[in-house]
Amino acid sequence: MPAIQRLNEIKTPTLVLVGGEDLDFFQINADALVFEIPGAHKIVVPGGAHLVNIIEPERYNAEVLRFLRAVERSKAH
Repeated sequence: MPAIQRLNEIKTPTLVLVGGEDLDFFQINADALVFEIPGAHKIVVPGGAHLVNIIEPERYNAEVLRFLRAVERSKAH
């Protein structure tokens, strides 16, 4: 079975981060991942493109850390 058909089996907190200036193809893929992975969260980084972690590293890091902290808080409850 192709991996795309098994995305609904993912049980790990998942962050889908995409650049706001990324190509439509990647925007659509990000939306598909969020739709298929239970509880996945999507964040769009304004000004970022495909290499958002290089183009907007401060914003990228801040969003990843915010997500990880939220996951930690949810495990504590």
